[in-house]
Amino acid sequence: MSALVRVAFPVEGNQLSGHFGHAPEFLLVDVQEGKEVSRQTHPSPEHQPGLIPRWLRGFEVDLVVAGGIGARAAQLFEEAGIDLISGVSGPVEDVLLSYLRGQLRSTGALCSSHGHDHGEGHGSCGNGCSH
Repeated sequence: MSALVRVAFPVEGNQLSGHFGHAPEFLLVDVQEGKEVSRQTHPSPEHQPGLIPRWLRGFEVDLVVAGGIGARAAQLFEEAGIDLISGVSGPVEDVLLSYLRGQLRSTGALCSSHGHDHGEGHGSCGNGCSH
């Protein structure tokens, strides 16, 4: 039996949020053997530099799937041992299905900090980042 993986998706309505740090809520999906076994939705905490990665670590998240994400947040996930797939966009159910099928690939796109030391500014962003 394969290990359970908890995947976090920043969502806005039924779409993957264009920018991780500004998502109104997070969908957490537990996946085992390529199948969804449970899901839960949590409202995002207040946007503060570095808070959301720590908050998600408290939920024992293994992987974050995001559109645009700042370099600092990506670094915090790496330090916490949380994998990241970035540069993804579309309806969250479609993104989840792509993940379950093993078809989801990271573009590695990160938002530039545009002068914000926490890496979650509104500068030049890669695929999927909209402000």
